[in-house]
Amino acid sequence: MTLRKYCYGNLVTLGEETDFQLFLAQMHLGNIYYDPGIKMENISVKPVVKRRSQFRMSSQFLGSLYKRNEVVDVLMY
Repeated sequence: MTLRKYCYGNLVTLGEETDFQLFLAQMHLGNIYYDPGIKMENISVKPVVKRRSQFRMSSQFLGSLYKRNEVVDVLMY
């Protein structure tokens, strides 16, 4: 069994002022895509299907959803 470890940095990007037009623009460019998901529970007894729909995008495009972006060093506070 492999032990997973995570490490988080001290730099955080804060985004402010968004609107639906920015979202639509990124979707038009193909940077945001629809990712339907299905979760099944109780498969061996009585299967229950739970659908969840969500949109995904690469973190490199995240700043394009906001009018203002700022990188903050959380260790400075």
